[in-house]
Amino acid sequence: MKSSPSAPLLGSLMLLAGCSTSPDSMSEAQYLRLFRFQIALGETAKTEEAELFAPHKLGVLPDGIHLTTLDLHGTTGIGGRQDGDQLEPLVFVYTEESGLRGVPVTGRPAVPDPWSPSPWCLAAEGATPFLAGGGSLLGDFDRIDAVSEVREDGVTFVGSRFGRQVVAFGGEVREGTFFDDSKPLALSPDGLWVAFHGAGDVPSGARIGPARRVEAASILPLAGRVVGDVVLRGGEEGGWSAHAVRDDGTHQLVVDGVQVGSFEAIGAPVRGFGGAVAWPVETAGTAHYVIDSEAGPAFDAVRLGSFSLDGHAFAHVAAQDGQDHVVVDGSPVASFPADSVEAVAVGENGVWSAVVRDRDGWLAVQRGEPDQAPRELGRFGAVAELRVVGGRAVFVASVDGAKYLHIDDDRTSGPWDWIGGRAVDPSGKLLAFVAGRGRDVYRDVLPLD
Repeated sequence: MKSSPSAPLLGSLMLLAGCSTSPDSMSEAQYLRLFRFQIALGETAKTEEAELFAPHKLGVLPDGIHLTTLDLHGTTGIGGRQDGDQLEPLVFVYTEESGLRGVPVTGRPAVPDPWSPSPWCLAAEGATPFLAGGGSLLGDFDRIDAVSEVREDGVTFVGSRFGRQVVAFGGEVREGTFFDDSKPLALSPDGLWVAFHGAGDVPSGARIGPARRVEAASILPLAGRVVGDVVLRGGEEGGWSAHAVRDDGTHQLVVDGVQVGSFEAIGAPVRGFGGAVAWPVETAGTAHYVIDSEAGPAFDAVRLGSFSLDGHAFAHVAAQDGQDHVVVDGSPVASFPADSVEAVAVGENGVWSAVVRDRDGWLAVQRGEPDQAPRELGRFGAVAELRVVGGRAVFVASVDGAKYLHIDDDRTSGPWDWIGGRAVDPSGKLLAFVAGRGRDVYRDVLPLD
């Protein structure tokens, strides 16, 4: 499945004037953010500031078509077609050549992270499973097991077609019998590496190999253990971590072939940008997170782990002494009543935010900074998609059925029927997103500073 940046859905988007950071002065993460931000917002255009920070109408949906979300690149959306009293679920793909295409789906596909920096690629169930994203449709599969982010050279995916397993890497497609279908399979976010249990053309056993040549896979040093979750960091080195279980029932965490601990239980890993991963573990009546190979402080219980957008900071909620504690990079920074914290996020310089349910059922959004008491930003009936960006809390609140995008307590965009993909420029000063009201689709930009 080959993909390249295509024209946004229903119109062109403008690159914000003023993104003048030199590539030579940026980190790799910043450069990737700039590249993806530029693609997301289209061709360079000089824009007056008054026009820039106002909703820009991209176009009008055809009569009877509804969107519930859309990626910022404008190539992939989820919604439906109204047929009398029924709404037929559809996945939409837009290309310059064929315009807007809606494909019926069975049920509703999982909505990707709206902060995902690349165009969305959805594995959807229709008459046959298919992929939608990056300006392409690819169907006629028996099953789709894993899909990478969309890259410049395409997307990597693993599945089966006509009874044969398929590994597609950019423009290359390999077919055969490589995997044990009954065992877990993992794909790195960048699509360069795949981990699996070998079968058929590849000898049995837990293996890891480059997605471009699965036959060249090497056995993972996990002999005598059943492999559970495997997380691949990607990149040229292909680093990895895995949850393995010994015959005696002991749970082990292995990072790049080195065992870093044995535990009574290991939970689902939390993933972050750049291959960051945190594993929740339990032992001797306590719980903590292991990030890379480093163990965090122990508590009665831990939950809601979350990385910052750049993958460098980590926050979670810890239960201890009858309270919920917000923990940032291993240090408790605030305490709330037990079982009241429903979401937590962290950003640069130790700034954090949390959603806390009060006794009356309202959700209070809190934001805190190092060595300062948290500040309440407002109370709402529903809050979703909390992040900390540029030192500010960014979240979606619902009021009387309408959605509003908030930046702290002093900047709001809405009301919207839906709010889709979003991106932040490398300086962390501008937030762009797409949203819809009725049949109208808009791009909006808000300053973060």
